[in-house]
Amino acid sequence: MFADLIPPSVAVDAVRVSTDVGELWLPADDRVILPYMKSSGTWEPGEAQMLRSLLQPNSRFLDVGANVGYFSALAAKLCPQGTIDAVEPEPRSVSLLRLNLWTLAPHARVWPVGLGLRRGIAALRTEEGNPGNTFVEEDSPRASRLTALVCGDELFAGRRFDVIKVDVQGYEPEVIRGLEETLRQSGNVSLVVEFFPEALRQRGLSPSEVLRLYRGMGFERLADVAGRLLRLDDEELLSMCQSSGKNGFVNLLLRKTF
Repeated sequence: MFADLIPPSVAVDAVRVSTDVGELWLPADDRVILPYMKSSGTWEPGEAQMLRSLLQPNSRFLDVGANVGYFSALAAKLCPQGTIDAVEPEPRSVSLLRLNLWTLAPHARVWPVGLGLRRGIAALRTEEGNPGNTFVEEDSPRASRLTALVCGDELFAGRRFDVIKVDVQGYEPEVIRGLEETLRQSGNVSLVVEFFPEALRQRGLSPSEVLRLYRGMGFERLADVAGRLLRLDDEELLSMCQSSGKNGFVNLLLRKTF
């Protein structure tokens, strides 16, 4: 029903910013994305360039870790005959995401959950002043904010996607493993995935083992380096991230090789 698509009004201190994908509302206390967007009118231009090269007018796009919707809005502009599914668990971001994508409904749909390996409940931890830096914590004994978790294969049963973006602060392995059947059904799907070694280590995961997981799932792996897609081995990837400091990361393009 049309009424189900209408986002609720929200009481939030927000700022409207003009960007290259249209006007977006962001939390006024965001000290990372908001000032960057206000000065540049864009967000993560390298990742945006990669998505522009992948998305076609009829592409089906899945945005996991959509935040307030910049990349979903970008996809909506590039895919007028396609579909956009935006997944985001952080409550304030979800509220603004729904409103930012409202004019695009039902072309774009918001899912206010976290993706993982199974149905469950998880805590959310967000860095102060940086709502885009939100972490899913399944084992936390106490929380001030909670989200439902669901396996992507259950949420999108029978669906196919052409391009999937995953940026969930170290929770990428669970998201991708939970989409295995969807990936099989999606054929030549392209995944744009953040590889953030420190966030993985904080969760007790080995970055090298995560890279091996992607290989074992049959993915060719290319790294976005200054706008160029390069084949780097594991040591080169880890070294490149380390050279950028504790929070160094790289966006990977994953494509099926079999």
